[in-house]
Amino acid sequence: MTPRAWVLRAGLLAAPVLACGLPAIAGCSSGTTTSSALTPSGPPALSVEDPTEGGCVVLHEGDPVTARIRIAVANWSLRPPGVCGVYPQCGYAVMYVDGQRLIETASLVTDVPFGLLAEPSGSHTLRVELHDDADAVALDADGKPLRVDRTLVAAAVGASCP
Repeated sequence: MTPRAWVLRAGLLAAPVLACGLPAIAGCSSGTTTSSALTPSGPPALSVEDPTEGGCVVLHEGDPVTARIRIAVANWSLRPPGVCGVYPQCGYAVMYVDGQRLIETASLVTDVPFGLLAEPSGSHTLRVELHDDADAVALDADGKPLRVDRTLVAAAVGASCP
């Protein structure tokens, strides 16, 4: 296909979008509709999937060294700080190690910077909380702060877990 033919063809394909404007993407509808896509189906829930209670994580080389933590959420939209707007049950996870706030994340798998601790390897207490855009801790079904505490052992870079 020649460049001119491609431009003409692309122009014909774009015509409906130009005729309707941006709503063409949604089928040229100018009516308002409600979506349940962001409506929570129940109270939010949080769990730490890895490591398990008393488990071990191997620190990964980097600046700073990190440990990979995996969480799971239900009825919660993980989004970076400041982008939830009016959406309910939306926000980010905050991870603390030994009471020190180390990282905010909108990911289910996060490399937590243990290298920011005075002693990265050894026994630690991990706390994960869900926070909303106002940096307030979310509440669970019982109205209690939505957090999970977990004890773990961090093995030094190059070492292995027992």
